[in-house]
Amino acid sequence: MDQIKIKIGDRSLSVDFYKAVTETKKIAILLPGLPYKPKKYNLVDKLNDLGFDVAFLRYSGTWGSEGEFLEQPPQKDVNILIKKIRDEGLNSILY
Repeated sequence: MDQIKIKIGDRSLSVDFYKAVTETKKIAILLPGLPYKPKKYNLVDKLNDLGFDVAFLRYSGTWGSEGEFLEQPPQKDVNILIKKIRDEGLNSILY
């Protein structure tokens, strides 16, 4: 697992990335409920086996992400992650 930080202005979001065994251009983004305790779910292993890299988002104000918890709607964090992957490509983030 690689933990990365995505910069958002003066703060950052934390994202855990689990790479598939073989390099691929497929990604699954797991969005845990609120609140949650970080752990590796069996689903991560299954998705990796199917060739998906898995991104596990840590919402603002939780588990390594800066900001206040629920200061903004969690879907804003999701949109930031998707935009980062779309604009810069998955390889620029992971490899």
